[in-house]
Amino acid sequence: MSYFHLTCKLFYIRHHHPVPLLSEEQIRDYRLKVDLSELGLPVKEFSLEDLKAMPKHEVVVTLQCSGNRRGGYNEIKRTSGTSWYQGAISTAKWGGVKLRDVLEAAGLKEGVAIEKGLEHVRFQSIDGLKASIDLAKAMSLYGDCLVAYEMNGEDLPRDHGFPVSICLNHSAKFFHVALPYLQIER
Repeated sequence: MSYFHLTCKLFYIRHHHPVPLLSEEQIRDYRLKVDLSELGLPVKEFSLEDLKAMPKHEVVVTLQCSGNRRGGYNEIKRTSGTSWYQGAISTAKWGGVKLRDVLEAAGLKEGVAIEKGLEHVRFQSIDGLKASIDLAKAMSLYGDCLVAYEMNGEDLPRDHGFPVSICLNHSAKFFHVALPYLQIER
C-alpha cells in the first residue's frame, strides 16, 4: 500500500524550535546516549552505524499535528500556535531499531527498572526539546516504538529528525527532532 505514503518532500513539517544544522563532523561523530544511571549503569553510546547494525523494523504511521484545524478555532477565538487548517496530516513508512532493543543493548532489565520504581523514558533533542513516554510503552513487545533512521526507505531528512528521531505508533507523540539523549527516570 505504498501509494498511501507521502514522499518525504510532501510530508508536513512542524517544529517548535529551529531545525538543527549539523556539520559533517557532528554527523560523523553522532552518538545516541542512553543514560541508565538510575540503575547504577554507565551511559551507553550508540553510533548511527551501531543502530543500523541492530535488527531493522518498519512501521507505517499516520501523523497529525495536534494543532491541525487550529485555523478553524481561530475564527471563533484566537489560539496560540500555527494556524493550520487541515493540511498537517501525513503517512510514511518509518524504519529503524526498536526502542526496546536499544534500551536492552544499553543494559536495561525491565524487571529491575520496575522494582526500582522507574516509570519513564525521557528524550532530549539536540535543540533541547524534551518529552517522555511510559517505560511500559518503550518496552512493548509489539515493537511499535522506533529509534527511526529512515523515512520511506531513505535516510531520515533533516526536517524529520536526521540522524535519528523517535517514532511512536498509536500515540499523540512523535519526537520529530534530532535525538542525542535517552534517560530512564522516575
